Amino acid sequence: DLVHARDKALKLKEDNMRDIQLLNALGAAMPEAVDKGASDQIATEYKDALKLIYRMEYVGAEKTLRTNRENIAAAMGKASEVFRKKTTEMLNQSADRMADLDMQAENTGSAESIRMAGVVQRNQHRLSVGYQQLTLASTAEKHRRYAEALSHYRLARLHAIYLQIELAKDENEKNSL
Repeated sequence: DLVHARDKALKLKEDNMRDIQLLNALGAAMPEAVDKGASDQIATEYKDALKLIYRMEYVGAEKTLRTNRENIAAAMGKASEVFRKKTTEMLNQSADRMADLDMQAENTGSAESIRMAGVVQRNQHRLSVGYQQLTLASTAEKHRRYAEALSHYRLARLHAIYLQIELAKDENEKNSL
């Protein structure tokens, strides 16, 4: 039993650390996605489990790490929800801007609007990929694979940011993004 607890504790230790690092990166990228109090509690729990591992109290360490794992999953679920909302909003804004530019090009026929219609055509694929990433993320989120969902949300968000830069009205708007 002790041997199994040791193996499980060491595996959980690695998995939890990887997910804690992901949460920290998400918190740096989008502070509203990760609750600071929950993040601190997760780090404290993990540290307590490490102490138990170093004291060779593997059964206690495994229990602590399992609790820690559940708290990490809850924090990732909340972060995933925030990322989903923000990313969907950004992609929808890009789609709306592309539709406006396309209509403007067809109605006015000026050189600038025709140039922007070309930009819209070149970026339709990027928008499609962004929405596909959003779909993959939603599927992963439904199956409680939050790390996978968050990586898809991050990719979708990257596409959305790039689109917003490409579709910006002027240099000031581009620089603010």
